[in-house]
Amino acid sequence: MSISLSEINPGDVSAQRGRDTASNRPESVELHDVWSSRGAELPKGCCYSRSLWSWMLDLLIGVVVAVCAQAVHYGHEQLSAFRMYLVGLVLPGIFAAWIVNTLITVLYVAGAHACVLWQPSAVSGGIPGVIAFLNGVDLKNLFSEKILVAKVLGVICACGSSLAVGPEGPMIHIGAAAGVLVLAQCRRIDWLRRVLQGSGGSRSLELHAAAVGAGCGVTAAFWAPLAGTLFVVEEAATYLSPRFFVHVFGASCVSLGTVLLWQELWKHTGQYSPLFQVFLGPNCSYSEFIYYVSCGVIGLICGLLGCLFNRVVLELNFLRQRWRTEGRRNIFTVEVVVIAILSSSIGTLLPAMTTCRESTIQRAFTNSNQCIAGEWATQIFEGRENLHEKVKMVPSAGLFGVQYNPDVCPKAIYNDSHMPCNLEKLGLKFPSSVPEQERYFYCCGFDDLDSFHKGLVYNFTSPRAPLELFEEFWPTYGCETFSESNISIPRYRPMAALAFVPGRITVKNLFTRGSPNMIPTTSMLVFLPLYFVLAAITSGAAVPSGLVVPMMIIGGCVGRLAGNLLTKLFRDAWTCPSDWTPEYSLLLKMLAQQGINTSFSHACGLPDPGSFAIVGAAAFMSASGSIVLFVIAMMVEITGDIASVLPIAFGALTGRFVVRSFIGHGLYHDLMQITKLPFLSRECPLHAEDRKAPVAALLHDAGDGDNLSPLRYLNKVESRDSVEELLRSCSHNGFPIVSERGQLVGLVRRRALETWLAEGQAQLRLDTVADPAPYTVHRDFPVDRAYLLFRELGLRQLIVVDYSGRRGRHAYFALHVPVSPRGKTGQHARNLQGFGATVGCFQDDCQNTDKFVASSLDSCTKVCQSLPECEFWVWGQEEGEQKCWFRLGDDGREAGEGWISGGRACHPPGQEAIVMGNVECWIDGFNYDTCCDPKFGPSGNAQCWDGVFNYDRCCFPKDEL
Repeated sequence: MSISLSEINPGDVSAQRGRDTASNRPESVELHDVWSSRGAELPKGCCYSRSLWSWMLDLLIGVVVAVCAQAVHYGHEQLSAFRMYLVGLVLPGIFAAWIVNTLITVLYVAGAHACVLWQPSAVSGGIPGVIAFLNGVDLKNLFSEKILVAKVLGVICACGSSLAVGPEGPMIHIGAAAGVLVLAQCRRIDWLRRVLQGSGGSRSLELHAAAVGAGCGVTAAFWAPLAGTLFVVEEAATYLSPRFFVHVFGASCVSLGTVLLWQELWKHTGQYSPLFQVFLGPNCSYSEFIYYVSCGVIGLICGLLGCLFNRVVLELNFLRQRWRTEGRRNIFTVEVVVIAILSSSIGTLLPAMTTCRESTIQRAFTNSNQCIAGEWATQIFEGRENLHEKVKMVPSAGLFGVQYNPDVCPKAIYNDSHMPCNLEKLGLKFPSSVPEQERYFYCCGFDDLDSFHKGLVYNFTSPRAPLELFEEFWPTYGCETFSESNISIPRYRPMAALAFVPGRITVKNLFTRGSPNMIPTTSMLVFLPLYFVLAAITSGAAVPSGLVVPMMIIGGCVGRLAGNLLTKLFRDAWTCPSDWTPEYSLLLKMLAQQGINTSFSHACGLPDPGSFAIVGAAAFMSASGSIVLFVIAMMVEITGDIASVLPIAFGALTGRFVVRSFIGHGLYHDLMQITKLPFLSRECPLHAEDRKAPVAALLHDAGDGDNLSPLRYLNKVESRDSVEELLRSCSHNGFPIVSERGQLVGLVRRRALETWLAEGQAQLRLDTVADPAPYTVHRDFPVDRAYLLFRELGLRQLIVVDYSGRRGRHAYFALHVPVSPRGKTGQHARNLQGFGATVGCFQDDCQNTDKFVASSLDSCTKVCQSLPECEFWVWGQEEGEQKCWFRLGDDGREAGEGWISGGRACHPPGQEAIVMGNVECWIDGFNYDTCCDPKFGPSGNAQCWDGVFNYDRCCFPKDEL
């Protein structure tokens, strides 16, 4: 499958002039030859093995990728903090906050968009391109220095804004690019280049470096070396050996170590901790049946949402591709500005429409399963940072408004002249079993004696004690602190903790455990559909961006919503894992006797919504992206919760099963259709009856008018002129060599022919440079087995012979599996956009079509005359429009009313062939192929344009068809 790419950045035009442009097209490579090739011997005096130098290359790649990742992380973190700081200056003025946030977001997005305009290959996350490259697609310019710089700067700007994007996906592209560039720099050292080539050819080294870099990119982004290795194993390396994955894991560990060293030197926090670490303990894992059933339900819901999300993203990106083919370039700039304004509006106006909530320890502890992180546990429980052991608990003085403290309670009772603190005076009755002297150990709630003397005493009838939250995680967003009983109670906006903060912080808030009421159900119900739509329309926009964090947010919301629902339904189904000390059990009974509500002290609310949020995030990512092993390993590593591996796997597998049942492939594989990457799926996409047919059924004689190009082959001895004509007339990568009797001799590659031509020999003896034992199958070989052989061995060509070893009528073919059926036999898909075709094309793609809307019969005959392969044209009406079709032969032609057809020579007298594009632009050696070929991306070859000539002027003819 050799199809044009919109992601390829143009190379040097001066180097391409005078050469066949077909050789520069992005195509698949012969991966079997890549891994079979041998490099040079070790240079003299080298006392180390190639394996050592290969490891040194891996370690160097890990360090460089880690530095790039930290630059991205620190950059967008600072931009986000600056944006939130400026918005905070104008709050509580909502309109002013919207203006400030929108202006900053548009400014950041403009910077990201400028990076894409500079280097079109930096758009989106780049994961489909990396996967295709590692699976054999020859993307020559996907990993240049300029693209790496544009990607890094663009991701920093995009993630610093309010867009629904994340930096983790682009880090895979950044890591792969950094790996290839590190290899390129090592090759500048002659002796090191010769050492590295001993591990294989140059192409195998590029694949090695790109795969290692991609794994390091995942590791540096998520602090997850195992996930980085599994990404390469599962999605990015069909043809790499198992031993190679040790290299990926080793380099990933080095990358993680470099990140931790950076953290130690820069922030003095070099100790390893998971990126989205959740609290762990005996109360944080569950084994109840209802829990696993709920995980399966969450996986089912996330699977259905994943199907919808993938469909929306694909339809929008197909629409964008149509805009590109129609030359509507300015619409992409308008689109990113509209998305930026919409994102800013959701991030600022949505929180303003919701109410403020009190930040109290009572709210954090209600329905808690007691699995509470240290920064909150110290405020809720006395003298403890966590609850790792199931022991009796001691609450803080503000939790119930009363306390048991033999040290301070007697002092407070004896000095309560200005404020009563004796519980009996306050109306509480002690049981007779409590001695009189011990009753002075119980008193009203206060933090310390200084607070008591200042009158800062908690009200036990309706206790409210402040819970100190980090502003960057739980923004107040204009909410004012209020006082109750002289105690200041802060307030926050839960919606701001979802919509206003950066994506990574939103994920951390959704994963929060032990405090199910911190994010109310209503906030998530409003936020989820809006963010779902925003993430879908942002994916594929003309900015560098990733989908991993948006997927985690969508799945996390679904999981936490399910957890909130279950908490309300089953909050009395389980007892608390840890109970209070006897003294506080007595106090709770006394409060209950007075009619004071203490239900939140015992209703533990299992299972926890934060745990379900982790399962939901894994299920949605696995469903949408179809990367199960990677997701399971990543979620365990980023949360540090190894005990949750089973529910995470259960949810992820369920979500993937749902998507597999409805749409098959994941999003990253489907996006390859848009960019037309020649990537073969694991299963043969033909119908069942076609899979069992012999390969001879795919081979037809070109003279009979079938849809395959004529067989091109060479004799053992060829003249220079004949070889030049062959290379000029077709773009095949290899040609079979046959004897005088038609017997197969071998296969010669295009590169070998070009090398021999450069040597200036008049005659070429091709059997000396041909592969004498190419892969062959006989004509009765089943198609599905030929497909399996072709894909699994990473072949580029497969030769079909008869039982005698002759080439037969069509003994050679490059296996081509179409993405979708192309209709009648004999059609020919070509790039007709350069002739002026803009509408009515096959699947709205005028760069790969056999038909277009033709207002007149002359337009039809003129284009057929201009296409070398066109033998017949057809002009008629389809769906109410006059269209023109082109055919390679007349096989299957039948009479039809209102239709006109003719041969290539059937055209008005004096009609001449037309040139693709605007002929006024093609001077000084420039032409359509060197400037407008689809492989150069949506803006053409940037080196062709200046202030006078541009894509819209030159790549479309002056007169429409």
